[in-house]
Amino acid sequence: MYQKPTSKTMHMNFKNAKNGFVLSIVLWIVAALMLVALLVALFSKDTLTLSNGVEQKMVARLEAHSILEKLKFYIATSNYDNISLLNDQFSDLGVVFPSQIILDGRWYQLSEHKRFKIQDSSGMFNLLSLDPYVLARYISDDRALQNTIADSIQDWLDSDDEVRLSGAETPFYRRQKGVSYRPSNLYRLQHPKELELINALDTLSPDLLQALRERTHFANPSALNLMLLDAKMLASTLQIPLSYAQTLVQLRSDSLLSFLEELRTISTYNSEIMSLTISKQFIIEIEVEHKNAKALLKTTIDFRPTENFFYTVISEQNY
Repeated sequence: MYQKPTSKTMHMNFKNAKNGFVLSIVLWIVAALMLVALLVALFSKDTLTLSNGVEQKMVARLEAHSILEKLKFYIATSNYDNISLLNDQFSDLGVVFPSQIILDGRWYQLSEHKRFKIQDSSGMFNLLSLDPYVLARYISDDRALQNTIADSIQDWLDSDDEVRLSGAETPFYRRQKGVSYRPSNLYRLQHPKELELINALDTLSPDLLQALRERTHFANPSALNLMLLDAKMLASTLQIPLSYAQTLVQLRSDSLLSFLEELRTISTYNSEIMSLTISKQFIIEIEVEHKNAKALLKTTIDFRPTENFFYTVISEQNY
């Protein structure tokens, strides 16, 4: 039987509803606070991880620079021959360097997580005094491709818009390549990466491009040191078959005198632009790993003393 609610009953129902509403609000607030706490915890964890990563990277980078400073001292106090640094009097400053460092870019391990290499620039192709045909012969044995590479490089650097027989000028890049850039026409390359924009060079395989990067430099011009060139570079420089160049490399290792005598019989050997000594302009790379971080320091330093300095830093990059 229906009973009309009394004022007391209505008051109780209202109070219960009010309490339930307040409780739900409190629960929502608690849930929101828990969510905020969770987000703060996650953010703090990410921040801590990021901070640790930055700290580890900085430690690795500082260690790389420390090794570089010790290398500078090693180099400054070394004797030289035509392919290497010689220093058996080097006092240990926390890093033990070998008594001989071959300047052909081979890696030397200092510890499990530290290594370095030094390449004399005379054992690399100089992009500032580039001979397009030498570079083309190094890249390919195909005569047609060699002509395309050499002519395209010359068209890229010259100031006119006249296309060489196998070259490429602005219309070729715009219409056939479909790119927005055109030849620089500045006589010299302005950056190492610029080479990879040039017709025929822009389609090289990643492996060949990497090999090209490792054998070219972008610093002060220096004569090519035939004592440091590998067989492929020797073949392209002297315009001789690779098999003959491999024989010369073996002869160079067995008997320097016999190698020099053989060189004089090669008509393309030019003592004015080719040398048998190092330039003392070094491309140095140092790798250091620290926990989960890795630092790479790459620098080019000219150790030919000037009136005011023992060496000159030409470039430096940190990765």
